[in-house]
Amino acid sequence: MKIQELLDEARSRIAVTPEELTEAKRRRTLVVDALTSEFGGRIYYNGSLAHGDANDPLTDFDIGVVVPDPDGEYGPGAKSAADFKERARRAIREALEEEFPDLRIEIDGRKRSVLMRFSDPVSDRSGDLTGDLIVALDHDKEGLLIPRYQSWDRSHPEKHTELMLAANQATSNVFARTIRLLKHWSDRHDNPLVSWHIKVLARDAIACSMPLVDALEAFFEGAHDALGEGDTPDPAGVGPDILTRVNRTHARTRLQAALDNIKAAMQAEADDKPLLAQAKLANVLPDIVDRPTDQDLADEDRAHEIARIREAGNLAGVGAGAGVTIPNTRGWSHQ
Repeated sequence: MKIQELLDEARSRIAVTPEELTEAKRRRTLVVDALTSEFGGRIYYNGSLAHGDANDPLTDFDIGVVVPDPDGEYGPGAKSAADFKERARRAIREALEEEFPDLRIEIDGRKRSVLMRFSDPVSDRSGDLTGDLIVALDHDKEGLLIPRYQSWDRSHPEKHTELMLAANQATSNVFARTIRLLKHWSDRHDNPLVSWHIKVLARDAIACSMPLVDALEAFFEGAHDALGEGDTPDPAGVGPDILTRVNRTHARTRLQAALDNIKAAMQAEADDKPLLAQAKLANVLPDIVDRPTDQDLADEDRAHEIARIREAGNLAGVGAGAGVTIPNTRGWSHQ
């Protein structure tokens, strides 16, 4: 298989089913209806479900409600979001408890969100579906004020979603497809970057439609260089810098290792060694790209060497390859 075919197959292995998407969006709509009835205001969507880059199994969704505060009772130096969170919990429970009697809604001790646990997964490959709700205020200049325990932070999640959707459109969805692969990569390599950090770095690296392997190469190279310059600025220009989950040196080591394997895969394909290309790709995307056996790799290398010697013989004349011994790569031979 060619690298593009391997990557398309890898994407299919982590694809969310239409049934999962439909059910998750239905439950999200139930929550939205409850919030709209309680607060008015406006709803925004965020996270992988909104950005179009969710992987299987689908386990969560992210939404926000921007609550009107005409009298300025809430915000920095005033009231926290505690009252809003309690109202949201009550409204969601009343609206959904008949269908989801085991629904749990958590607010105590949480930094920002109201966490909804449906106790009813949308996939037989996950334990549950959860929802994260941010109860926010409009900032007086730009963006939103979002809870931070008993205080508030400034952010712009609405702009974030707008930027991600624009990146998808500008790249004919190559951006989202690459993000899905990159989230799998991070999950299998110590999670050096959270998914939001991956998306922000990828937005600078993947600006147009391109083959997936080129997009991966561009991301790993661009992200490695960007982290060498420091932490990652908020793409909306209003929030704090985005930090790596591990120290930046370790994250850059992971990115460089992935880049080396992607380059090696591309070179192997150019050298007509598809199994070696697949092995290098499997180093980056284990579990969704099958790793060839050592014997198959040895056989491919032997066949490639035979072809090289024969080609040299054809160029030099009849008999040029005579007397050359090709080692047997198998662990057995006929007697």
